[in-house]
Amino acid sequence: MTRRAAATDGMGHDAFLDIVANLVGILIILVVILGSQSTGIMGPSDAATQTQPEVASTQQLETIAQSMLRAEQARRDSARLEQRIKEYDQSLAEKRAQRGMLLDLVAIAKEAWEKQKTNFEASRVAAAELDARRVAAEKQLADLALQQQSLEQRDPPTIEFEHLPTPMAKAVFNEEIHVRLKDGKLSIVPLTELIAEMKRQIQSTGMRGRDGQSLDSVGPIRGYIAKYVTDRQKGFLQVQGQRRLGVQTSLVSAVMEPLEPDAGQSIGQVLEGRSALEVEIAGRDPRRTTITAWVYPESFGEFAQLKRYLYRRGFATAARPLKRGIPIGVSPRGSRSAAQ
Repeated sequence: MTRRAAATDGMGHDAFLDIVANLVGILIILVVILGSQSTGIMGPSDAATQTQPEVASTQQLETIAQSMLRAEQARRDSARLEQRIKEYDQSLAEKRAQRGMLLDLVAIAKEAWEKQKTNFEASRVAAAELDARRVAAEKQLADLALQQQSLEQRDPPTIEFEHLPTPMAKAVFNEEIHVRLKDGKLSIVPLTELIAEMKRQIQSTGMRGRDGQSLDSVGPIRGYIAKYVTDRQKGFLQVQGQRRLGVQTSLVSAVMEPLEPDAGQSIGQVLEGRSALEVEIAGRDPRRTTITAWVYPESFGEFAQLKRYLYRRGFATAARPLKRGIPIGVSPRGSRSAAQ
């Protein structure tokens, strides 16, 4: 029972006690009056004694009736108040329950708000980072535009070509020494050895390989490796004039790459005769040996110096230009080098 309900019950009991006290008081007054009336009856005048009690009794009855009416009214008022207090208590309990639900909803909303606030902060930080990257990219783009404009305003560089006395080129069918010129450095490419190792590995695979194309590699040989693709197909083959079921493996393509991207020696060391190329051409017949250079765009100047150096030594040279980022590649459908 709540404190308010306890107070309400106390008020009901007090009202009932008040009514009982009033009734007791009325009865006491009535007893006193009746006592006085009995004393008046013992007097000399009969008429006076007979009339006075009747008037007193009527007034007393009216007084008692009014007191009882007031008591009844008080009881009804007390009952009505108790009922109203119960209704107020019930309404208060409902309001408290609603308040509790609202507090729970407020707590849930607050938690959701804090979560959304955290997400918003993270999104704002990410947006700031992206904006900083955008500003940096715009600045870089502006710098590149200025560089482009500056380069366009410059006069194009003059490139001199030196014509050597052997302008006619011819296909190479003799011995070849392959070299790579990249970033001004020369390295020996063991192309012949790598191709021979590829053939040996393809033949050793034989029937053990799987059908279709496959990727394999050989090396390293003198600092280079070869990655090659073969195509293996089963079918009928013509062997010594007879058709037999067998496996045919053919080379599709191959690329040669050094283990070290900046492999090689500077063109200065080559021209001074202190390079691996000098060891490679030592003892070879210049009339039967061709130097094939795989040249990247930034090393065309070094190729011109190498060509003059080899011409003085009596060796013919062949150029194989390569695009930046493209490795040395060979295939059965490739062409032979053209030497000058």
